[in-house]
Amino acid sequence: MLLYPPQPHHQPQKEHRRAERRQSAGAVSRHLQRAHGTKDGCALVYGRRQLRIGRVGFWAVAAALAVMATWTAATGAYFALGEDALTRLVGGDSGMRSAYDDRIARLRAEVDRITSRRLLDQEQFENRVAALLKRQTVLEDRTAALSDDLLPTGSFDRGQPKEARLRGTAAPTADGLTGTLDRVSRSLDHVEDRQTALLDGLEQHLESKERRMRDVLDGLGLKLPAQAGVGGPFIPVKKPPVDAGRFERQLYRVSLARARVDRYAHALDSVPVRQPLPGELEVNSGFGVRSDPFMHRPAMHTGLDLRGDMGEPVHATANGTVTIAGWDRGYGNMVEIDHGNGLSTRFGHLSNILVKVGEKVHCGEMIGRVGSTGRSTGPHLHYETRIN
Repeated sequence: MLLYPPQPHHQPQKEHRRAERRQSAGAVSRHLQRAHGTKDGCALVYGRRQLRIGRVGFWAVAAALAVMATWTAATGAYFALGEDALTRLVGGDSGMRSAYDDRIARLRAEVDRITSRRLLDQEQFENRVAALLKRQTVLEDRTAALSDDLLPTGSFDRGQPKEARLRGTAAPTADGLTGTLDRVSRSLDHVEDRQTALLDGLEQHLESKERRMRDVLDGLGLKLPAQAGVGGPFIPVKKPPVDAGRFERQLYRVSLARARVDRYAHALDSVPVRQPLPGELEVNSGFGVRSDPFMHRPAMHTGLDLRGDMGEPVHATANGTVTIAGWDRGYGNMVEIDHGNGLSTRFGHLSNILVKVGEKVHCGEMIGRVGSTGRSTGPHLHYETRIN
């Protein structure tokens, strides 16, 4: 196909054919050679066929070819350069992914650290609570050991402070956790200090009481009598181990001191050292030589004349057995009690006798009433303590 400018209509047909042959000489038929523009347009020739195109059509075809060429060039450049852009894009995405992975790894490490710290804090908290509970149990056991038969009445308040009671309470919040545990610990310290101070005071009290009782017996020249009518299996009290705490050792000493005091107290129950009359005693006439109120001559007074009102109760001053309960010459109505160990007591001038011979009486028991029988000038109690 040949593309050549159209010829004027007035040229002869033969001349046109000769020009065609000249133009196609040396060229390969059926191939597009070139296109020529003219003022009137251009013609497309393929074989013997001819297609005329005007100027507008020509430029439209040229523009289309230019657009196609431009598109082809752009597409080639895109594919040529797109691989690098894609590579850069993929590389940038890989970098972002790596950064994200690193950040996620750091966040996971932070979470693990925080979790581990929380677990450690929780473990420490549980250990501390367990230690406080164990300490509270020890204090409760100590309180149980300080039983009523060991402590004086009203000497110890069994109730513990509210902040020391851990069982059955709600778990403290995280913000107040340390403060709550500190308050509980201080409260348990306070309870422990109170128990220690209580044992210190109790030990001193028992030792002082034991000394006073021993001095009474020593002053009377009496030995600690053997306890009659007692017995049972031997169950020794175990000494606290070497590594025992202060409380256990002190409790052991207090128990031994209490046992000694109980023995002295039992012995003194049979020693007439109590008052026969209630209230403050007033002695009208003491023991020893005096002027006899009836004969007005020196005479031996073998007891104490204690002032009392008619009918005032008279009490036994120790445990014992009644040996005399009746009239006895100058004593008038008289009661004599044998306390053992060579000790006896007499109560004279009674207005009324409330016991019988052979009757067992206890310390403080009422045995008669104040009177003025026998050789007496007025209501009073004649009281004697006899040894052997």
